[in-house]
Amino acid sequence: MNENIQNVQEEEFTFKKLWELIKKSGKRLLVFTIIAVIIGAAVAAVIAVTTMGDKEYRGVIEFTHAGIDDGLDPDGNVLDYNRIKSSSVINAALQSMGVGEEKIANVSMAIEENIYIEPYIPANILKEMENNASYTYFPSRYIVKVVYDKGTGFSDTQYTSFVNALMKSYVEYFKSYYSYEITPFVAIGANAIDNVADYYDLIYNYKLEIEEVQASVNALPGSYSAIAGKLTSQINVIDSYLTELENYILINNVQKEGAKLSLTDNLTSRKNSFDYQAKIYEDQSAALTKAIKKYQQIFESVTVSGDKITINSYDVSTYNALINDNKNAVRLQTTYQARAKELSDKLTLIGTTLCTAENRTYVESGFADLSGMYASLVESVNKELSDYASKEVMNTGVRVVNNAYTVTDISFFAAIVAFVVIVLVGVFAAIIATAVSEKKKAKTFVAVEKPLSEKE
Repeated sequence: MNENIQNVQEEEFTFKKLWELIKKSGKRLLVFTIIAVIIGAAVAAVIAVTTMGDKEYRGVIEFTHAGIDDGLDPDGNVLDYNRIKSSSVINAALQSMGVGEEKIANVSMAIEENIYIEPYIPANILKEMENNASYTYFPSRYIVKVVYDKGTGFSDTQYTSFVNALMKSYVEYFKSYYSYEITPFVAIGANAIDNVADYYDLIYNYKLEIEEVQASVNALPGSYSAIAGKLTSQINVIDSYLTELENYILINNVQKEGAKLSLTDNLTSRKNSFDYQAKIYEDQSAALTKAIKKYQQIFESVTVSGDKITINSYDVSTYNALINDNKNAVRLQTTYQARAKELSDKLTLIGTTLCTAENRTYVESGFADLSGMYASLVESVNKELSDYASKEVMNTGVRVVNNAYTVTDISFFAAIVAFVVIVLVGVFAAIIATAVSEKKKAKTFVAVEKPLSEKE
């Protein structure tokens, strides 16, 4: 009997016995596992907290202008994306958040040192770059990363707001720097009449202003044709009203009291000035045309030496610049000639009668109405141009892809490993405790059976 028990105890340990041992562990295994899970979770949390890195606040912007695929800015130069963290952009962002000047001076540099602009490279592109050393990729998306610095005194919410403000501030900077920003027109005030020598001077000021407004409207792309048409109609109404007021002044010979020049002298002086300007550009165009012909002869020159033919090469950019300068000179010559011709026609309208107080009252009332009409036009045009500039920079400039979000670097791997190890230790401890308990029971059984065997 004793030999049988000893043989059983010395039997080789098998998986079957392990499985039986696990089944016998039952309640003990459940209790030990629960305790291990609690301890493991606590230890994992401690590891996660102690290994936690700096908190970061991130956002993503994307450049969409032509040339970005070659790493260039809208001007054709290498894109300097670090301008996102320039002091002017940072300060503008802080100001938009309502931070005071003194606070800005104290935290601006500290914040700048903790801003990082990282190119975003997709995984497939990164793999291609690793496998092919000659592969070139210019990112269009960039991660704006701001690392937490307690010295700034900013809260989590303020840091998040700052990242959003920084990206928005850069978009505005981009618009302005690369001329996506359109300078708004300024309305001619109702009291502008007090700042001119004569009524006709203000008429001409309005003419020049309306020409500029129309040029800006004409520059809008085809997608704005409906808006451009609406604004042009508004411009035409004002231009028609202005022409009527101009003709009234000329036909009735209306002038401000104390005007030094007669209407005839005023218009003649302007006409002579335009004739002079037209002659200057005519002479300039003639000189440029001669220079262009010389360049054309140079380009056509060929040197033959034996079997070798050499075509002389010169600076093509200079030649192209001459062509453009000549086109501009011809355009300005034509413009000034047209203005001189227009004034010649206007001179024939000037009446010979003396103006009356009623004439002056009528004209000044007309200018007051014109001022209101023009102010309304300027408001409409400025709004549409501003909307266009904003859409243009979003579509062909830079845009915010992701608003600010928070990232905290935590060593989850170490925490998970610690948790798993502690749970496994708990499981094994339960099994070992069961094994020890079973062993003690076996010894007790042997001690009880021994006296009976001795009697035999």
